[in-house]
Amino acid sequence: MFKNITKNFLSLIIAQAVYKVLSFLTIVYITRKIGDAGFGKISLALYFGTIFLALADMGLSEFFVLDSAGERIINPKKIGINIGTRIFLNIAVCFIIIFCAFIFANEPPLIITIILIGISALLDSFTLFLRSIFRSIEKMHYEAISFILEGIIKFGIIVILVNLLNASFEILGAAFLITSIITLLFTMFICKEKLCIVPIVNFKTCIGYIKKGMPFAIIGFLCVINLKIDVIMLSKLSNDYATGWYSAAVRLVESLLIIPAVLAIALFPVLSRLRKYFLNSFVYLYRSAFGICIMAGLTISILLYYSSAFLIRFIFGQVFINSIEVLKILSWIFVPFFLKFFLERVAMVLNRANVLFIAYTGGAILKIMLNFIIMPRWSYRGIGFTSVLTEALIIIYILFSVRKDARLFYTKPLQKDFAIEGIDESKISAI
Repeated sequence: MFKNITKNFLSLIIAQAVYKVLSFLTIVYITRKIGDAGFGKISLALYFGTIFLALADMGLSEFFVLDSAGERIINPKKIGINIGTRIFLNIAVCFIIIFCAFIFANEPPLIITIILIGISALLDSFTLFLRSIFRSIEKMHYEAISFILEGIIKFGIIVILVNLLNASFEILGAAFLITSIITLLFTMFICKEKLCIVPIVNFKTCIGYIKKGMPFAIIGFLCVINLKIDVIMLSKLSNDYATGWYSAAVRLVESLLIIPAVLAIALFPVLSRLRKYFLNSFVYLYRSAFGICIMAGLTISILLYYSSAFLIRFIFGQVFINSIEVLKILSWIFVPFFLKFFLERVAMVLNRANVLFIAYTGGAILKIMLNFIIMPRWSYRGIGFTSVLTEALIIIYILFSVRKDARLFYTKPLQKDFAIEGIDESKISAI
């Protein structure tokens, strides 16, 4: 079990490291071309793209992994229904993209950019699902290849287009769209070698599938809102400079979030399988991963706090010096985030999506209220504080809810669990 987890984790962490480094270099390149105010505007478009992706996916990728856990050969019908459902969803999200572009953007170039990035998000939703197929059968090295290719293409296309043409918003939006098209085609090619993919477009079936994925969709959307609402609020209530300074610090934080995110991704199919067949092994894995998350989160928080000034000056330049204080505040968000990504999967496995819904809904409402109170006085610095505070409160609620449920699932150790999974029975104790 742990050998398989380690293999998948290393595959994804290496791929995500390459992808994030290339994506980060892409952002730095864009930032130095368009400046802090321009970066504030393009950040708004990119964050909307993340929201559009959550809407287009509608939780279907996570549901597919949970539903298919333990199956070495996936039923092609499940894949066909999932893809067919996305066709319906993408049509609806297209109208939302156009609406948001005209409501939140105040100049034609930015409107076009939001629409282009929105379309790329729709394509990314299909790529995300194809990657979830690899996760469900625990063959994540294929997903790793897809990620690396996406990072290389994105960096190369943006550099080429900006140098040949210019660094306008429309050109950057077109670059993201081209990247999404090529990445999707390549990932489809990989899947075609392993599975026969035929979309099943049936309205009644698709509606039923959307209902099954709805809890994951709501949770995913609320999670995205908690992460991205700050930049959107800054862009409307402050100015482009403050948005750019805050976005620079957030980009550094997001680049390191690949570690807890990949760990949770690697654990999810294993947790799902153990929950179905080996409850005691599930408890053991829960306890072990929980301790690792706390130690890893603390380590990264401390290192990032003391290196904030160097990183901002070295990567973004002296013009982003105001981002240093924000990064120091946001550095302490890693402890709750390590636990959040992990406990989120545990709650899904325990069929407690309602816990995540309550936590993320409450967190989003609290963050918006605090931002309205704090932003007029402390601007982007205050928003950094509200982010850390709300994430900490969210994880405290999830932790106690999941811990209570995990106790209910703990039973007297069964020898067959450990014989099959290769786990030492003596290591198991009550949570």
